[in-house]
Amino acid sequence: MPLSTFSKILEMAEGGAQIIVYKNMPFDVPGLANLDVYNKAMKGMLTQLTWTSAGNDIKKATVGKGSILMGDNLDHLLAFAKTRREPMVESGLQFTRRNYGTGNYYFVANKGVKKIDGWITLSGNTASVIQFNPMTKTSGVARIQRSPAEGTQVYLQLEPGESCILQTSATAIKGNLYAYYKPTGKAVEIKGEWTISFTDGGPELPETVKQTTLSSWTDLDGQAVKRFSGTAKYSISFAKPGDATQAWQLDLGKVYETAEVYLNGTKLTTLLGPDFKAIIPTTLLKANNTLEVNVSNLMANRISDMDKHKIPYRIFYNTNFPARFRDNRGEDGLFSAAKWDPKPSGLVGPVKLVAMEKE
Repeated sequence: MPLSTFSKILEMAEGGAQIIVYKNMPFDVPGLANLDVYNKAMKGMLTQLTWTSAGNDIKKATVGKGSILMGDNLDHLLAFAKTRREPMVESGLQFTRRNYGTGNYYFVANKGVKKIDGWITLSGNTASVIQFNPMTKTSGVARIQRSPAEGTQVYLQLEPGESCILQTSATAIKGNLYAYYKPTGKAVEIKGEWTISFTDGGPELPETVKQTTLSSWTDLDGQAVKRFSGTAKYSISFAKPGDATQAWQLDLGKVYETAEVYLNGTKLTTLLGPDFKAIIPTTLLKANNTLEVNVSNLMANRISDMDKHKIPYRIFYNTNFPARFRDNRGEDGLFSAAKWDPKPSGLVGPVKLVAMEKE
């Protein structure tokens, strides 16, 4: 453990915090620089700790107003510290929880590769849960169910990479219900002529092009598109599908790397991936519609072009950039992207509308 980290742990404990150290984490000073000095400082800090047994293979050291708990059984450590365990992590969700007096705020993110579509257990009991989608600015009272054994469960639908905010309340809250959707099986591909205009980035803006079959913009003619890093706007007009449905899910297919979606001049959402999907209520569709998708790629192609032309961009004092792989080693022995092929960029699709209905 770095000396600064251990020092911070002691400072927090002295202030009254209860610190959990899982898996009997060793208190070691990393590295060899100034080893004797740092080891002496670490030993001085360790003298502040007197470990006693707290049962269930838990060691406890009192530090100031707080304490440090150490053990290799997380359930025992959490129970001893009277810390509420959140079962949602077993579903692959990550969260941050904050208390606000009459309930909790949760920031929940699906970092897994599978869609979450089902009941998720929250620690403790609550009367209501409000769900917010920060990317689409939609919100509503979430669907919940309660049981004496499992506490409160909230129904969540989160695509891989998607996140939401939950607000729990000890009192019942009335309001619009949060909308949940499921596909009906019908899908319509948006076909026609796409206009691709490069709006921001460098080293220069490529010319506007039209495309009926979407592909990486690095596959277009010319060198400008192959070295360009920035944003391009994809525009297309399409007719409202004739099928009667409550909503449509816009599925952009493959996108490299992020997308801002506009429908008829109004922004719908920002999509960060890995899935690029958004719900469009049928009421937002006109007889004829304009879809605009602003797609930004990574800096890889621009960096590669600068290394090929020996344009300096690594302007740092006393810092080297060693190459991890031999193929990325330049003439000076340091990192170089000059040998890189252009990385896929832009909207690749296929772009589809999938019919959805409320559950």
